[in-house]
Amino acid sequence: MVRFIVSGSLLLALAGFVAGQPSTAFEVASIKLNPAGINGGRVQFPPGGMFSGDNVPLDFLIQQAYDIHDYQLIGPSWLAVNRFVIQAEAADHAADTPALKVMLQNLLAERFHLKLHRETRELPVFELVVDKGGLKIQPLSAVETEKYGDRRGFGWNRDGIIANNATFAIMAQALTREVGRPILDKTGVSNKFDFKVKYGQSLSRADGGDGPAAGGDSIFSAIREQLGLRLDSRKAPVEVLVVDSCDKTATEN
Repeated sequence: MVRFIVSGSLLLALAGFVAGQPSTAFEVASIKLNPAGINGGRVQFPPGGMFSGDNVPLDFLIQQAYDIHDYQLIGPSWLAVNRFVIQAEAADHAADTPALKVMLQNLLAERFHLKLHRETRELPVFELVVDKGGLKIQPLSAVETEKYGDRRGFGWNRDGIIANNATFAIMAQALTREVGRPILDKTGVSNKFDFKVKYGQSLSRADGGDGPAAGGDSIFSAIREQLGLRLDSRKAPVEVLVVDSCDKTATEN
């Protein structure tokens, strides 16, 4: 699985599009083709109205600009081929990440002549449900959740998942990127939990299948055996972005 690193706030739900938003642009922007590009890359939205992309392909830049997941982008396969190094700066050094993402949208339109539209398509999804045997973990007590306050966490270590004061809705959002398709929380459970899940490899996206990849227990079997949850494959309407046209390289700086 190709990993990209994102620094800055990342919304897991599909955000608004350019329509209705004010026209904004970076004051200075440099885009260079990275001929030695390899797997992996990084985008950052550091303080000071800055944006940087290091060794990132167009498809990932579009995903970041519009706050969408990879499965929500419909376009030619070559969007993932060429990789770029981008440095951009807003005139307003107090510009926050949402404002910078609008600027990134406009930069892609200006320099790559990106044109796209949104539509709804029936796509494969997973429904997170409680398994027939019931949950295998206990929710936090009122006293325990009060101690956490607003603090909550969901992340990964070398063994798998670590969750603190997390709901299954949060889990579904976080695992969406891991399995490569939307996960809908259908557990009907709103309690908060502390738990760990140990697992090996997850869904093989290249195969487009519903089962685990070879080489270790999948997230599917792990959450079933350790949490008493199950991921059921379904189809549901999903909002997507469709690329109508785009240049393979950017216009001159």
